[in-house]
Amino acid sequence: DFSSKYGLTYRLNTGHTAVHYNDSTKMVWEPVTNRCEYYARVKETVGGVVHALDQRQSFHMDTFPEDLNKKVTLIKYFKSYLGKGKVKDVEVVTCTPFKMAAPVLLTEPNMVSRSEERR
Repeated sequence: DFSSKYGLTYRLNTGHTAVHYNDSTKMVWEPVTNRCEYYARVKETVGGVVHALDQRQSFHMDTFPEDLNKKVTLIKYFKSYLGKGKVKDVEVVTCTPFKMAAPVLLTEPNMVSRSEERR
């Protein structure tokens, strides 16, 4: 199980491989162009309040930044591991687009209709 040591990895039916690393950074690898996006977690203080923001860095997998060597190596391994088809102890989840029969009506949870007020 890689999730406890490195983070959550997944592969979409589009071929994209992605990892949400345990340090809250993320990496998405697009297979056709071999382009990768890395999202570093950056803390910013605004008005005395600390906010965590994602800072995006894009690169080609053949010319990745040296400081990301370990994470690039991991996502390459995960891509090959998940591309093997059925893998022991790996759950494959297939999702289909969700279509509602009718649109959902959004109302305030504390709103009461006039007919309910009279009861």
